[in-house]
Amino acid sequence: MKMAKRPPGRPAKSGRREEILRAAAQAFSVGGIAGTTMGAIARQAGTAEGTLYLHFDSKDALVEAVIAGLYDDVFPDIMKLANADSPASARLLSMAERHLRIYADDPPFARLLLQHMRAIPDYRSSNLHARNQRYAAVFLGVLKQGVASGEMRADLVPRVARDALLGALDYRMWLASVTGRPISPEGDARALMDLLLGGLVAGASAAGRPGSARARASSGSEAPGETRPRRSRGGPA
Repeated sequence: MKMAKRPPGRPAKSGRREEILRAAAQAFSVGGIAGTTMGAIARQAGTAEGTLYLHFDSKDALVEAVIAGLYDDVFPDIMKLANADSPASARLLSMAERHLRIYADDPPFARLLLQHMRAIPDYRSSNLHARNQRYAAVFLGVLKQGVASGEMRADLVPRVARDALLGALDYRMWLASVTGRPISPEGDARALMDLLLGGLVAGASAAGRPGSARARASSGSEAPGETRPRRSRGGPA
């Protein structure tokens, strides 16, 4: 399922504070966080530098607000997909596609997110970490539902599977950011989901064959062996 594409720059709202956030996102995307001064952001926003400090105590606070805007943009989409009336595997596929679309829609901003989010001072006690945990919890919830419904194997560890999926998605975006290799949200999400559900062992599950995750998403039916996906490890949450 595709969501409406937003234009680069976040957030898409009105008001002086939001104008500053959009200008900061654009400036950071071009010059990076370290290379962008508050003066440069003020010029981008068409305002005085002092005006920035009426809304944000520091550049760190502005950076945090810019990245928080991304979470606030994406989270409603993820919630809508997670609550769709379809099998857990189909919902996870759509959620994975939306996650990768963060990069496909706005590569410079996504690079900013990947490179700098966890470099923010006191990240684990920040609002960004809380948003990250809330976002990751939605994926975890869908995996638990898949186990409870019998669609996924009973001994699956949902937290490990969640970390494997989100870790793989973030790595795919990071790889694109350093190599310039384009991302295909639909194709890459399907390949990663087929790997997660089908595993690496030949003949272990029909879910591992190319296109199987997409077939589930379109038909809502299970293929032989789909109740026994393999699990991997990883995760950014």
